[in-house]
Amino acid sequence: MIDSSATKSSTNLAVGVTVPVAVSPTARTVTKFPSHVVEQHRPHCVSPDAAPMPSRQKFDTFAEVVWSRLGKSPFAATVAVSDAVRLALSPLGHPQRRALASLAQMRRQWSGYDYGHGYFYQASEMLGISGRRSTECRIESMSLKDRLSGKRVLDIGSNTGFIALHLAQHASEIIGIDPNPFYIDIADNYRTHLNINNVSFIANKFENFAPSQKFDAILSLSNHFTYDGYLLGSIASYLARCRELLVEGGLFICESHPPQFEARAKGQDGLQDEIASVFDISLVGDIASRKSLDKSRVFFVGVAK
Repeated sequence: MIDSSATKSSTNLAVGVTVPVAVSPTARTVTKFPSHVVEQHRPHCVSPDAAPMPSRQKFDTFAEVVWSRLGKSPFAATVAVSDAVRLALSPLGHPQRRALASLAQMRRQWSGYDYGHGYFYQASEMLGISGRRSTECRIESMSLKDRLSGKRVLDIGSNTGFIALHLAQHASEIIGIDPNPFYIDIADNYRTHLNINNVSFIANKFENFAPSQKFDAILSLSNHFTYDGYLLGSIASYLARCRELLVEGGLFICESHPPQFEARAKGQDGLQDEIASVFDISLVGDIASRKSLDKSRVFFVGVAK
């Protein structure tokens, strides 16, 4: 949610003006920003006056530090133990049992990149799952519940579908696509468990996806180019394809990679320029989360020209 105490930046900014855009407690300077409204957010996830972290969050934060210091195996092992204890107290039909089986099968059979490094990439407090990225904080940082209210949404690279499932009660319909069939199996498993009927998941590559209807909004969360190379072509061709799938005035919400990986393409400023060539950018902000993989990422909200 937007913190009412956050100070709004001025509107009607001239192109080329340098402006601070704050989402995390540290203000971020963005250059070459188009003449649109700049909003400021301070999500509860990182607010300095927020309630202390519950023990679960503290454990996840500790696990992230272990992972960053020692590598993927300690992270996977640490959070797996945490969730295993919770799972042991759950009924035999708990969906996480099938999810863990799907992850184990994926490690044996999937030749693509393992985004979770042996465990879940997306975390979910609602589902009791640790992971490398916070679903709740990403949703809150980008105000997705409000932005996607009543909209038909495409989630590109939906992974295990936790973001789509968290947004189901707000959007009219969400379609998640991902080339990894094991992630799709996990997503469908939790969709069934939660009895959600307005979300569907498709195992497919984005370039092969041919929907019968256009969308009101597209979520492109760190998918304009990927670690595993499953998205073919340039960032420009990817953005053009996204525009084709949007209705006039549709929303395009794009999350960057961390700066060190985004630099392999054109960097975060270069990504902003690419997006601005196809969409009218209305907001640039930061992902506010304590998780290490969420830090230093920015997001853009654009409107189809």
